[in-house]
Amino acid sequence: MKREEAKKAVEEAKTQTGEEKQRIFDAAKEKEAEMKVIEAAKAESNQIITKPVANTVAGSGSVWNNNSYHWEQKSVDKWSEETLKKILSLFYYKQDRATYKIKEVKDFKGESSVSIRKAKKIVSYEYSTKLVWTCDLADEQKTKVIGSVEGEITFPEISNDEDDWDYEVTILKGDETLR
Repeated sequence: MKREEAKKAVEEAKTQTGEEKQRIFDAAKEKEAEMKVIEAAKAESNQIITKPVANTVAGSGSVWNNNSYHWEQKSVDKWSEETLKKILSLFYYKQDRATYKIKEVKDFKGESSVSIRKAKKIVSYEYSTKLVWTCDLADEQKTKVIGSVEGEITFPEISNDEDDWDYEVTILKGDETLR
């Protein structure tokens, strides 16, 4: 009789362990789905981030990564490329009679990732890009454009390791008086 009770206890423990694993898995999936909804909402809002994002903030890793102690890295290349291209293509700047805007994101290469280590979120990125820009100059009453210049601005390296990014501005075409 004790042997049968022991077998029954073992089977019951296996069932409980499987249920616990399934509960943890379901909770992780639910959390991941919530994060995707939040990221999609942020992407749809078209908000330009004006404050620099801190490179290290509190974070949590996967279910298997107890206390987020082990290094865990996730690529966010696709999301960041889509988001940055969208933000850059919407960028414009007005000063007095001049309006500067990004006409096209011509070249955009690189990678970005989010890592978790010891419960700290580490954002890293490295990109190079070439943007086509235009600058229109309005008349004194700001009713019509009296001149325009177009060019390219190239950033050979934009990364989280650099605070002072190098860039090269080239004027391609436009009114000679505005150059």
